[in-house]
Amino acid sequence: MVYTVILIFLRRRPKSIEVTQYGPPEAVTPAPAAFLWHGCTFERAFVSALISLGWRGYLQIHQNREWYILEKLREPDSKLPSEESIILSTLFYPESIHTYKFSSRDCTWILETYQKF
Repeated sequence: MVYTVILIFLRRRPKSIEVTQYGPPEAVTPAPAAFLWHGCTFERAFVSALISLGWRGYLQIHQNREWYILEKLREPDSKLPSEESIILSTLFYPESIHTYKFSSRDCTWILETYQKF
């Protein structure tokens, strides 16, 4: 009888499901995280920084069959991490340039930006 009452009581309790969520520490930006996570390769860190710039609204990224087009939406400011600010200021130099178009055959300026990164 006691077991039956306990079973009825336990079945009527609402069951809650807890989901553990993980996030990076607040001071870590995508580029250093990618650098450390993927075995210290700068290529993934550079791409992570470009994607982060797009996510933050500083850069718009387009692609068609042969070209990638990067369009600067706003100037770097104090909110940007230094590695992302370097990308914007190097890739779009002088400041009057707001669009950069490159392909696998013509990518010297983005390679130069990568080296400064």
